[in-house]
Amino acid sequence: EKDRTMKRIWTICLTLVGAISIMGCASTDPKTGYTSRSLFDESIKSVEVKIFSTKEFRRGLEFELTEALVKRIEADTPYKVLKAAQADTVLEGQLIRVRQAVLADQYNSDLPTEKQQQLVVSFTWKDRRSGRMLAEGTNVRVVAEYAPPAGETFFTGRQELMDKMARKIVSQMRDPW
Repeated sequence: EKDRTMKRIWTICLTLVGAISIMGCASTDPKTGYTSRSLFDESIKSVEVKIFSTKEFRRGLEFELTEALVKRIEADTPYKVLKAAQADTVLEGQLIRVRQAVLADQYNSDLPTEKQQQLVVSFTWKDRRSGRMLAEGTNVRVVAEYAPPAGETFFTGRQELMDKMARKIVSQMRDPW
């Protein structure tokens, strides 16, 4: 009888400890621990992605970045990309710089074996309803490497570059911790 009572007490204590632990993990405030809340602001439903302006003479880069952003927003966030009048928020920016450099040459011929591209942009993301700035980045930089001897081209590197920048911008669209 005494052993059975002790088992019940231990079971109740362990159950309470487990319940309290789970409640601590299910906090809605991300500053206090783990949360099951979305990483994105749930009051926002849509984004307008404007075509980025550019200071570069290489045309078409602004369209490639805008397309990569639209795809990444649709894939990685709960937001829908809509036209201007319908969207809750607006994301816009400017391509500041695109550069290419040779990282390594072949010893015999001086032909490049590895190249690098660099993209620098600035962007803002505003809530159209309140005018509040949701996120911004100045001189946000990403790099991508590619190897011409392996059949990779300037366009291979550029596609990776645009995807990396889109990922970086979308990561800044998350709620701040």
